[in-house]
Amino acid sequence: VVGVAGNVYTLVVMCRFLHASASMYVYVINLALADLLYLLSIPFIVATYVTKEWHFGDMGCRVLFSLDFLTMHASIFTLTVMSSERYAAVLRPLDTVQRSKGYRKVLALGTWLLALLLALPMMLAI
Repeated sequence: VVGVAGNVYTLVVMCRFLHASASMYVYVINLALADLLYLLSIPFIVATYVTKEWHFGDMGCRVLFSLDFLTMHASIFTLTVMSSERYAAVLRPLDTVQRSKGYRKVLALGTWLLALLLALPMMLAI
């Protein structure tokens, strides 16, 4: 409950009040979305621990693990891109300022595509 509230609050503040003024705007939104997606799986995990049985079948297992892999990789890649951006900002501050919001959106999309590519075998049960 706290995780959902915190991530929704982050999304509202970032989208409503900051209007993409910060360079990390796109990445923070990415992290909040990845966390919210991960939190969708928590009720299923809690139900399994409470009942000590898996009630969701093979498909539910695949979906849950796929969602877990997808969000885990998306979060890791987003944090990696954020760290690289900060490193570049220290190393070459003028180059970093000139990077557009579109550039950051492409990087963010790339993190999700790479995460999806890595989660795809689990999704397809290969």
